[in-house]
This record gives sequence, structure tokens and C-alpha cells, in this order.
Amino acid sequence: VAALKRAEDSGALVMRLYEANGIETEARIRLSAALSAPDARTIVTDTLEQPLAERSARMADGVLSVRIPGFGVTTVLIG
Repeated sequence: VAALKRAEDSGALVMRLYEANGIETEARIRLSAALSAPDARTIVTDTLEQPLAERSARMADGVLSVRIPGFGVTTVLIG
């Protein structure tokens, strides 16, 4: 996790993740109910928090799963 903050234009959570080994991976991160609903909506965004067509992120039972490209950064809007 490279960053965790509230969205600029809503109360949603923004999580930015970085893959440092050069290997595409699927990250799985358990979030506290204090941060997000267990099945919150997820949207992959650019660094300016604008939605992308990519749909590689999902929340289920409080766990965020998201694909991160090798040496890449993925930003997810949660909630």
C-alpha cells in the first residue's frame, strides 16, 4: 500500500498500491469495517481519481482484491 486517504470529492476511501517486484500480482487486503463496508463498491481510477474502464478490483466480505501490473501503480476508490 503506497497511500490511503479519503477521496477529494466524496467520503469514499482511496487506496493506491504499488507492485515492486516486476511481477503482475493480485493483492488481497482485509479492510476494517471502520474504513469500509464489507461489500463496498470498488472503482479502479487514475491518479486524479477519475474512473477507468478497467474492472480488476472487487470487495467481498471485507477483503479488497485487485490486480497490479509489474512495477505498476493501481488506484482504487472504495465505497
